[in-house]
Amino acid sequence: MAKVVLDIEPSLIEKIKNKAKQNNISLSEWTEILYKKETDNDAATAQEKETEFVVREDVSDWVKSLILAKTPTPDFDAKKEYRDHIMTKYGL
Repeated sequence: MAKVVLDIEPSLIEKIKNKAKQNNISLSEWTEILYKKETDNDAATAQEKETEFVVREDVSDWVKSLILAKTPTPDFDAKKEYRDHIMTKYGL
């Protein structure tokens, strides 16, 4: 990784640090994601898609807390789970 020195006004740096902390990512990681979005006008990479919700301001902390895994379990069968739930619920 290369290091870059930026000249940014101190009050803005504090705001950016607080925003990154709220989103549970490092300032470097958040900055890298933002720069990638700006420079990659093509399809977003898998990592950007996974962390895209982190940068959004309109997602509440409560919704963010519901996310348990970034990628779904490959062997999870939602239809089977729902069917089992209905069978148990109604005693079928």
